[in-house]
Amino acid sequence: MEGTISAGTKHFYEFGPFRLDPDERLLLRDNRPVPLQPKAFETLLVLVRHSETVVRKDDLMKSIWPGTFVEESNLSQNIFVLRKALGEEGGRYIVTVPGRGYRFACEVKAIGGDQEPGEELILRSHTKSDVVVEETKSHAPLIMAVAILCVVVVSAGLLGYKAYLTHLTGQTAKAPSSAALKARRSVAVLGFRDLSGHPEDAWLSTALAEMLNTELAAGEKLRLVPGEDVARTRADLRLPDAESLSKDTLARVRNRLGTDVVVLGSYASLGGKSKGNIRVDIRLQDTAAGETLAEVATTGTEDDLFDLVSRAGTQLREKLGLDATSTAEAVSVKASLPANPEAARLYAEGLAKLRVFDALTARDLLERSVAADTKYPLSRVALAAAWSALGYDKKAREEANHAFQLCTNLSREDRLAVEASYRLTNHQYEKAIDVYRTLFTLFPDNLDYGLRLAEAQQLGSKSNDALATVAALRKLPPPVSSDPRIDLQEGTDWIWISSSQRAQEPLKRALEEGRAQGARLLVARALRQKCRSSFVLGHVKDAIDACREARDTYAAAGDREGEAATVRFWADAIRQSDAPGPSRVREAPPETVNLYRQALDTFRSIGNESARRTR
Repeated sequence: MEGTISAGTKHFYEFGPFRLDPDERLLLRDNRPVPLQPKAFETLLVLVRHSETVVRKDDLMKSIWPGTFVEESNLSQNIFVLRKALGEEGGRYIVTVPGRGYRFACEVKAIGGDQEPGEELILRSHTKSDVVVEETKSHAPLIMAVAILCVVVVSAGLLGYKAYLTHLTGQTAKAPSSAALKARRSVAVLGFRDLSGHPEDAWLSTALAEMLNTELAAGEKLRLVPGEDVARTRADLRLPDAESLSKDTLARVRNRLGTDVVVLGSYASLGGKSKGNIRVDIRLQDTAAGETLAEVATTGTEDDLFDLVSRAGTQLREKLGLDATSTAEAVSVKASLPANPEAARLYAEGLAKLRVFDALTARDLLERSVAADTKYPLSRVALAAAWSALGYDKKAREEANHAFQLCTNLSREDRLAVEASYRLTNHQYEKAIDVYRTLFTLFPDNLDYGLRLAEAQQLGSKSNDALATVAALRKLPPPVSSDPRIDLQEGTDWIWISSSQRAQEPLKRALEEGRAQGARLLVARALRQKCRSSFVLGHVKDAIDACREARDTYAAAGDREGEAATVRFWADAIRQSDAPGPSRVREAPPETVNLYRQALDTFRSIGNESARRTR
């Protein structure tokens, strides 16, 4: 925590018209009790004891829920409840410090112990990064000077960082206008069918798709659908493992991914004298007309897979009306691929496991891929994602840092995407926001970057900015503006600023459209937010129903981490809603204990570190 208290026993804390009694666990206003739930009281007590000091969110959560992993929204709900209990001045008592935490801004008197009533105790608090001293009138000019200096230094740093982004983009990062938006042709590489049926060759489907993504993205003339989105759509729509798709199926893919063209096909190992060679047949299909636009065939060896894909990519670019890659683009393409076939195989296998939520196996494969090619940045990006999915935040940061150091030769888009991931992993929200804003400015037809900008703003305690970004996304041309992920983001933003009632309508729209599309993970996430908001509103039955359906939906989609996290939140919410008054504590009811055990068993089964933090 950003501060620790080294004072004697304190029986009361007074601020404004309030008195806080830690022994009796009571908050009094003008000697009249103010009802608070236990966790809300503990939150207030920590903030008051560290008055005028910024208390980081993570440290506050560890203090309020020791030994238990809970989501940040639980803390946000406590802050909302406290501000409401403190009345009209609640927002001034508890101040949000964006990107850091909360500060209790009112003067606090600690009364009791060896002091006479009314005598103030001086609280001192310090860490390696912050020093808070007793403020007196004689120190005020010095404090003001230091504050001004800090503002100047921080402003200079931000200006320098934005200048760096301007160098990358050639312009100042700003939100795109829908009037100026010119959507690029969108392409989704759906994958390839293995005609040989050899299990040891299964990795080629993912590898070929990833490499073709890189080839087609060169020059930034096309918008490539991320492989993760493709994998989820294939699972949700139960797409056949085919070399071509019917017109109806293409229409469903278009509705789900917003893609104009799909790339798919097959590959086969050649026997006889050509043993060791593979043949790849590729087909381009128009999702609107349901027609085949072109077919491409090429052969090569696994050892020379990069050359095979390069030749196929050149033919596909020609069929799509694109110029061949320039020399500079070819350098970026090469940097975006592993240096050797073994690293490529392990990377492809790791990605495939990560996309079906098997983070434990993915981690092992990606660690081997990193060992096979220590300088390949994207394997480290994927490994950071695997560590994060397993709950190992420190290891995720280490790999994200390595990836950022190695991404110099990647394309501009990939370089920015790697940096954004690095900034988020290290909780550098201001810089992550700037990078995502730059990406969305450069590629305003890419809804993913707009949504990630809003998510980064939300994580950086700038939910109002996130809502403004959502409003801008709604002004984009259809069908992008009606994507249910925008509704889900809006609902989440309202919950984060403690406006659960206003979250209901966008969450309802997200659920309806998500179900219509068969987007199971989106539905699961929306149900989880509905569960959270319903608990806040006191609609306990609706909340439990939503949590139960979210759990089942995550399980059906194969996302066991999402399933376990939902069950744990469900248990936390029931325990808080059933909590007794502030003057006594009781054990968790059997229902809650059973839910905690379910979450714990699931976390353990997938090797998730969160198992250690679940009661």
